[in-house]
Parts: sequence; structure tokens; C-alpha cells
Amino acid sequence: MSKRINLVLPDRTLAVLDRVVPKGDRSRLVFAAVLHNVETKGKQRLRQQLKAGYLANADENLRIAAEWLPCEEEVWQKSRAGQGAKSPKSPISGEATSNDIGNRFSPLTIVEAVTSVVSPVPLSRRSRR
Repeated sequence: MSKRINLVLPDRTLAVLDRVVPKGDRSRLVFAAVLHNVETKGKQRLRQQLKAGYLANADENLRIAAEWLPCEEEVWQKSRAGQGAKSPKSPISGEATSNDIGNRFSPLTIVEAVTSVVSPVPLSRRSRR
């Protein structure tokens, strides 16, 4: 279902519109332009909200990562030495670990890629982007 509305456009805009599309297709072009604008603005707004959330939680996420790092390193070392269950291979390189028990109760799945490359910079000193 469609509804007729009146739009007020500057003469220059109308002249460009007339050159680009026939008079019978104006509505279709305006519809496509409005839809594109709304989708673009929505994506930009979502990106801004996500970025703000990540920045607001950066310190807490870093603290949690640092707290669990020794446990993750222990599991990784045991899996490398053949003492524990092997982690599934990561599509990147190295191995992947995940919290399968906690994931049963959460809609969020956290998977971490583990490589044999050791970072020379301690976790607490890494720059946050």
C-alpha cells in the first residue's frame, strides 16, 4: 500500500531529478534514496553505539582478560604437551579455546585464537584502540 504525499524541492534539485529519471519514476527514485539514507544512518548510529560501549567497557574487559590469562596459558601449555584434550584448530593458525560450559547459559560465544607467538608487550600495557 502506498500513500501520496507532497514534497517541496528546490528548483535545482527538481531539474536534476527530471534529467535523471522520467516523471513517472520519481516516486521510485525518492523511495530508494530515502531507504538508502535511513539504512546508512542506522548503520552509522549502530557503529557509534558499539564503539561507545566497547570504549566504556575497555578497562573491565582488559581486567577480565588479564585475570583469566594464567588459566588460558596453563590449558594451552597442557594441550601443546599432550596432557589435556586438544582444542579445535583455529581457521587462522595455532589453536582455539572456548568456554563451552558457560556458553550453554549465555547467548554469547567467546572464542579466542591462541598462537605460539609471544607478545613482547605485557597485556596491561597494550594500547587500546
